[in-house]
This record gives sequence, structure tokens and C-alpha cells, in this order.
Amino acid sequence: MVKSRFALGVVAALLLVDGGVGSRASAQSMTDSAATVVEPAQTALLTELQGLREDIQRFAGTSIRVQLLLARLQLQEQRINTLGAQVADVRSQMKANATQQSEEVDHLKQYTSLLNSAPADFTLESLRDIQNSIPRLRENLQRLQREGQKLGAQEADLASQISTEQARWWTSTPAWTNWSGRFQLYGDEGGSLP
Repeated sequence: MVKSRFALGVVAALLLVDGGVGSRASAQSMTDSAATVVEPAQTALLTELQGLREDIQRFAGTSIRVQLLLARLQLQEQRINTLGAQVADVRSQMKANATQQSEEVDHLKQYTSLLNSAPADFTLESLRDIQNSIPRLRENLQRLQREGQKLGAQEADLASQISTEQARWWTSTPAWTNWSGRFQLYGDEGGSLP
């Protein structure tokens, strides 16, 4: 009986060893078949990840270009605003100059009229003062006219500078519109935004 138990134990051990080897072999064959299934999935996943990395890098590059463009536009806007303020200042000076010129012309007309037809109650000294004031009024008027011309030239120069600044924006616009092809969403093969 002991022998039969021993024999039974040996047979069981042999079955276990044989079953273990068999299960290892079947596990190995299952791993090989799983590897053939997993490998294309891993390749597809790696390809997808590489595509995502490229898209992120492209987006980062585009983002930097957009930030640079916006900074450039802000600088141009500041320059245009500064020039606009200078134009407004020059125009207010021109307006003040025109008012002064008008006043000088009115004074000159009044003084000339008084000299030509002086009332009887005017003293000779008052007439001499008026006569001496006329050349000074003419000089002031000429000076104001020269200043007005300078202010007009200054205004034209500033307007030209504003046009130049605005032209810089318009010349950079085609580059901006061509960027639409660079803004690609992942999976969007058309190259345009939705």
C-alpha cells in the first residue's frame, strides 16, 4: 500500500511536470500570438504619438509667430497713436495760428482804415502811434504766416509718417493671410480653420 501510494505520487509528480511544461509551451505560443497582435497596435500608437508631437511643435511655432506679429502690431499701433497725437497738437497750433493771423489782419484793416479816414477827434499822437503800429502788425502777420507754413509742412510730414506706418501693416497683411495654411488642426488635411 505504501508502494502504491508512492507510485501514485510519482505518477502525479510526472503529470504535474508534464502539465507545467505543456502550460509553459502553450503560454509561450499565446505570448507569440499576442505579440503579433500587439506589435501593429504599438506601431500605430507610436505613429499617432509622433503625429501629435509634430502637431504640438507646429502649434508652438505658430503660436510664437502669432505672438511676434501681435507685438509688432502693438508697436505699430503705438507709433501711429503717437503720430496721431502729434498731428492733433500741430493742428491745434495751426488753429491758434490762424486765429492770431485773423486778429492781426483785422487790426491791420482797422488801423489802415483809421489812417485813411481818421475821425476829427483823433489826436496827432494817436495817428502816429497807429502809423507806427502798422509795420509791426505786418511783421507779426508775416511771422505768423511763416509759422503757419511750417506747421502745415509739419502736419504733412506727420501724415506721411502715419501713411508709412499704416502701409507697413498693409504690406504685412499678405503674410498674415498666408498663415491660414499653417494653422492646421490635428486631422485637418485641408489646411484651413473650420
